[in-house]
Amino acid sequence: MHTHLRRGLGAIGVAGLLLACQSMGEDSALFAFTFPDRERQEDFQVRLVSPHAIALARAELQLPLGERHWYPWGRVRRGPSGRDNPNWNWHLEEVELVATPAGDCDGDATQVEENLDHWVERVQWFCPSGAVVARDLSAARQNGQAPHR
Repeated sequence: MHTHLRRGLGAIGVAGLLLACQSMGEDSALFAFTFPDRERQEDFQVRLVSPHAIALARAELQLPLGERHWYPWGRVRRGPSGRDNPNWNWHLEEVELVATPAGDCDGDATQVEENLDHWVERVQWFCPSGAVVARDLSAARQNGQAPHR
């Protein structure tokens, strides 16, 4: 019973965040994702453009790290895309947040970096099931702070 109540309240919270994003006219937001269960800590950045995805990512940040379960799924493109994902030679486009593992597109940021041709030309999508949202970098920039790397 408590799980159903918590999910219901979570949905209300996401809906509220969605309305807040739309009312502010925000068209994108930059988030850092991390792999909390892996020895090698490697963050990567993802620009979300869907108001629903932005709201969902911000709702995830309200949860303890171990309770975050939405991860990015996006098309792999070459280059860091301007200031987005500056530590890597790739970035994601057409990104949504998903909770169901997809298989072939699972991996980590270093695997994409080390075999970029394979990811761009063959796999085409990156859906790292172990990655969770770690920080809202857009909020830091809007407040005049430098985002953490």
